[in-house]
Amino acid sequence: GLVWLIALVTGLGRTDLTRAWIAFPLIGVGLATVLLFAFYLPVLPSLIETVGGVAATSAVDPMQEYQNPLWTVFEGVRTAIGGTGPLTLIVGAGALVAVLLGAVAAHREAPLFSLIVVAHIAVTLAILLALNMRIWPRFFFIDIGLFIILIVLGCRYGAELVARWTRRPGLERGLFGLGVLLMVGVSVLLVGRNYSAPKQDFAGALALVEEVRGPSDRVLALGPSGVIFRHHYKADWDIVTDQAGYEAAMSAPGPVIVVVSFPARVFRLMPGLERDVADDLERIARFPGTLGDGDVLVYRRN
Repeated sequence: GLVWLIALVTGLGRTDLTRAWIAFPLIGVGLATVLLFAFYLPVLPSLIETVGGVAATSAVDPMQEYQNPLWTVFEGVRTAIGGTGPLTLIVGAGALVAVLLGAVAAHREAPLFSLIVVAHIAVTLAILLALNMRIWPRFFFIDIGLFIILIVLGCRYGAELVARWTRRPGLERGLFGLGVLLMVGVSVLLVGRNYSAPKQDFAGALALVEEVRGPSDRVLALGPSGVIFRHHYKADWDIVTDQAGYEAAMSAPGPVIVVVSFPARVFRLMPGLERDVADDLERIARFPGTLGDGDVLVYRRN
């Protein structure tokens, strides 16, 4: 609807201003609005309550970078490519060039396609910022298919440009085929990391702790996953969610095992943890996860 309005006002991507050109998009937007409202009406009150609750927690969240669009971009690239060092920048830069070339190529036959992609991202981002929501990359997963189309178009257009510059007609077919094979090969290599570990290895941490804990060991579950260990895995662990609770739990004498999920968040939320790690907490295990900040760390104080 927004892109149609822009095209209506500016003339971008359209020819003659006909009745059908005006009426059909209006009917489509109207029907979509009515259907969306009808589908969401039963859950609208709870949806508003949930959004309000999330916005309230976002305002005091120690991880303020989660509300930064630049963080979202880098986290999206890291999620798609993984922590592959310099390869992350190379693949990310190559994908960006392919997307830009694809936008140029798409403009020839579908002038509004790239604008639709950009507008959807911009509107989603504006809504999240207006509601003080955390800007997770998953909010933009729906755009992945559109970006893949642009990347493929960009590879084809890039091959055409090279063939034109080198004055070798027919070269674009081979280059485009090579580009497709390269994209598939890189994707196969990168997708493997999604199966290299769980998103968060709670089960592994639970098994280790139950194996090594002694009869007098207390176990503290720090961070948001405490309720998962307690209520899903039925572990008799103490849940700690803030600095005051951490200090109170650690002030008790005796051996203790500390399980930390989302370590970047927890170390920032509970400064005393970093102090104790430097003094008398020994890390006995690290369970990697493919989720951002998804490692689970296990410490012990004898």
